Amino acid sequence: MRATLKWLGLILFIGVLISWHSQSHYNSHIEKIFAVANQSERVLKAPIQDFSGPVFYLSDLKGKPVLLDFWASWCPSCRASMPELESMHQHYADKLTILAVNVLEPPRDGIKYATEGGYDLRFVHSNKLAAIFKIKVLPTKILLDPEGNVIWANTGHIPFLTHKWLENQL
Repeated sequence: MRATLKWLGLILFIGVLISWHSQSHYNSHIEKIFAVANQSERVLKAPIQDFSGPVFYLSDLKGKPVLLDFWASWCPSCRASMPELESMHQHYADKLTILAVNVLEPPRDGIKYATEGGYDLRFVHSNKLAAIFKIKVLPTKILLDPEGNVIWANTGHIPFLTHKWLENQL
């Protein structure tokens, strides 16, 4: 009995350490994203390759909020969030531009996933934009105001990122 309690205590201690480390890593990642908020000109000039068209820049989208979703086809959480992003795209297309930004893999892998999924989202590729934001965790979502400034960021699949939440942000 005593040995079992020691093991349970050790497991609990390790769990607390892992949780603390994860939160610390998360906060560090989000802080780096917001550090870019003061560099909106750099963000607005990063080249973005549209899967179905020419290269463009975030500055081309000024005047409307933009939700950037950094993802990769090999990322299970990224794939899990795509139907919700598609739904938001369908519902808020007139108020918000959603860009599914494929990173950390060859563009052909992202194109294959987007084509097979039958999504109407705007799929793009930009390792340069990911580098500017120092993206290290997928998926990462960043909401930009109409001028290109970061106003919200989060990592991981966010089940609460619903229409009601987004409506409050817009």
